[in-house]
Amino acid sequence: MAKYIAMLTNGGKQIDITLIKNVTTQVGTNIDKTEVNSYINNRLGIKNETKEEMEIKQENLKSVLEGMKSVTTETRRNSIFCI
Repeated sequence: MAKYIAMLTNGGKQIDITLIKNVTTQVGTNIDKTEVNSYINNRLGIKNETKEEMEIKQENLKSVLEGMKSVTTETRRNSIFCI
């Protein structure tokens, strides 16, 4: 969910989410993130990592982002609550 929200705020473009920047071995050498990802994909049996982009019209993207902003910033006045 966080990835797709980030993609929306990034204009629908693919982002790379990772928790690992690099790995340092016991002897102090660094293993790059791409090598770590390759190892993980190999162990999990993932053949090709797909890079997806959202195909969304700019006016629709603008509406979604405005709606997301209004949900978190606007206060409601004269709201009717049904019990």
